[in-house]
Amino acid sequence: MTACHLLLTRDHPYNGIGLLVGAPVFPIFAGMIVIHLAADPERRCRRYLVSLAPAAVLAEIPYLLLNRGGVDWPRQVPLNALATFFCGVVLCTLAYRRRYLMLAGSLVPLVGLGLIGLDGWFTAPLAMLVAFVGLRRKLWTAPVVFAIVAIGLAINDLFEIPSFDVECHLAGLVLLPLIYFLGRVPCDLPPGPRLFFYAYYPGHLLIIWLLLGSYPPSAQADDPNRPLASIGHDEAIKQATDQLEALSGDEKARDVAVQFLAFYLINVKSRPAYCQKRGTDISAWTDAFVQANQTNYQKSRDILARSSFAPDQIEADLYRQWSSGFEKGIADAMATTATQLNLPEDQVCTVFARNDPAIGASMQLQLSNPVLSKALSDVR
Repeated sequence: MTACHLLLTRDHPYNGIGLLVGAPVFPIFAGMIVIHLAADPERRCRRYLVSLAPAAVLAEIPYLLLNRGGVDWPRQVPLNALATFFCGVVLCTLAYRRRYLMLAGSLVPLVGLGLIGLDGWFTAPLAMLVAFVGLRRKLWTAPVVFAIVAIGLAINDLFEIPSFDVECHLAGLVLLPLIYFLGRVPCDLPPGPRLFFYAYYPGHLLIIWLLLGSYPPSAQADDPNRPLASIGHDEAIKQATDQLEALSGDEKARDVAVQFLAFYLINVKSRPAYCQKRGTDISAWTDAFVQANQTNYQKSRDILARSSFAPDQIEADLYRQWSSGFEKGIADAMATTATQLNLPEDQVCTVFARNDPAIGASMQLQLSNPVLSKALSDVR
């Protein structure tokens, strides 16, 4: 867990290693809580609720500070793993107490929390509930509990297209034999180690933020939520090169499609919005850009349509996740364009409005990001 949070402050490929190390820990923790609860819910439900609530609140401050660089505020508010565990324990407690109406009513705010940023989405607490009920009714044993929780997390990841976390969370399943063996050893931890963990979790997040700062946008190189700093910038080309070299097959095709959509959406949505705020209509240039990139755009949509989601839904979700990063990215890109054209920055939108051929040429994918352009032409 600590290694994951440390490596997420670094650039690709170290952030991917961090996810691979840390993501399996989430279903393991959630599964251990469920197994512990099911063994003695009368005594342990209240204990977990009392312990998790303050720890989740304390952890939220450094967690928000760490994640503030890649979040669409205020529509997204990242909520840490302890908050997810707390929600899961609440559902398990209501089920144990047979408060079924309250349980049903709690699903509405749970879905809301999931949509704004609960770690593991609302499927993780629901998976904890399903695992708890089945364990109490002796429908399955401990390994199935971890499998259910891991699958619940993976369902969340499937909605964040594409997501490296799917494989990472399911990777926790390879540890099931060890977990099952340890689960058969009777033990009950004294309060000391448990309380230490509740202090350690928010404490280590705070220390990482104080020493290393927030997760940089480039630390999300394997995450679809990462903001793209500037189309055509050397860093964007380097990221595309490093990332695409590590992929193959359908995974590479999907990543190429998403990278192209970033290039496309920042130009057909974010750039016009930027100029519109400054009183300039650049629809003529936007129409020309759309026409010039129609083939690549359709190919990207066809690739993403291979999933179980409609391309329109994928595109809308991606733009919603990326829009705040695009705002900064387009401001940087327009400043760069002003420097290249030797113009005041407030006149750049006027040049776009005239649909200057030089501007149009500079926005061609094969010139601004040749690596991505070649990859998109090669994938099938």
